[in-house]
Amino acid sequence: MRRRLFLIAFALLVFTLPQQAFAVADMGISASQIWFSTDTLISGQEVRVYATVGNKGDEDISGYVYFYHGATPIGPSQVVSTVVGGENDQVWTDFIVPDGDFNIRAEIKGTAPEDENADNDLAITTLFHPISDDDGDGVENSEDNCPDTANANQVDTDDDGIGDACDSDDDNDGLTDDVEEEIGTSPTDVDTDDDGLLDADDDYPTGNDPVVVPEPEPEPAPELPKALVSVLDLLRDEVDVDAEEGRNSATETTEARPVQTIFLVSPNASFIYSPVDWRTYEFRAIADSEDIQLLWEFGDGSSSSQATVEHTFTESGDYAVTLTAIDSEGNRSVDVLNLSISFFHLQNPWIIVLILVLATMVFVFGILFFKPSEKKKGTMKKKKKRVKKSDA
Repeated sequence: MRRRLFLIAFALLVFTLPQQAFAVADMGISASQIWFSTDTLISGQEVRVYATVGNKGDEDISGYVYFYHGATPIGPSQVVSTVVGGENDQVWTDFIVPDGDFNIRAEIKGTAPEDENADNDLAITTLFHPISDDDGDGVENSEDNCPDTANANQVDTDDDGIGDACDSDDDNDGLTDDVEEEIGTSPTDVDTDDDGLLDADDDYPTGNDPVVVPEPEPEPAPELPKALVSVLDLLRDEVDVDAEEGRNSATETTEARPVQTIFLVSPNASFIYSPVDWRTYEFRAIADSEDIQLLWEFGDGSSSSQATVEHTFTESGDYAVTLTAIDSEGNRSVDVLNLSISFFHLQNPWIIVLILVLATMVFVFGILFFKPSEKKKGTMKKKKKRVKKSDA
């Protein structure tokens, strides 16, 4: 029994001895296993630098990781421990990104058991190129439209090269953002009420414009028809001629013939008339074109096509004098004058005869009525004789 136990112990010793005799302690790190907490490194920004350490040997091993920026340590050393076949261990420390290009060095020191492979105990990264970003918005100063004010979105409403975050007039309408906020207009819209006026030039920029009712324009004076203008000019000329003749004959006492002038106006023609005697009138047509054809109808069955015509009415009564004007296009207009010829007119011969007869009768009646009788004559003679006797 003892012999069997001895053989078992010897066999275990033989099989375990080479493993212990050839075991290696090795902890390693590489440059690719060093990284930062952010992809964009900004000068002056605090970031976290990480390193992953792995067990490369056959024994569990622990130690310390030191981070360096050049020769300057970054924070305190970080404890690291790895086991064979286990997961890698991760350590980190905080770091202020410097100005200019830099790299990071990580070293494994103080391992237990002692690290037998020093070749992978040191790792140096490639150069990093941080950007200058004073406001920390992730945009480099040289490209930042507000280098001292954080504005990661870089919004510049008026495209003046100054971001809205630091622009006192975002829309460049002449009103500062503070003023626009006070009066209720939009600091990013040059025309808040969309009325075509800049907010700075608009008396009512928020759209509460008062309703202005324009004053109605005065209606132009109606234009006189050409025919009426022609008639007025003709009458003016006649008045001037009559006035001149009146001045030249101021010493004459001739009885002027009464003149009555009336004019009618139609779209194409007009006419005037004046009495010659009690039943004779002169009619004169005034047309606004030489191509107008004229037709007079005097209401007693007679007519005429002359521009000026003198017509005698054979009997007294009411007559409708009609002038029809026809232009070259066949358009026509009609003017009508109602004319009354009175029998009782002082120029009527019958009235004159009647007046003479009546005057003669009155004269004869007066003579007969006021002639003294024979009796009155005798009485008057006796009175005269008495007067003579009394005087004697």
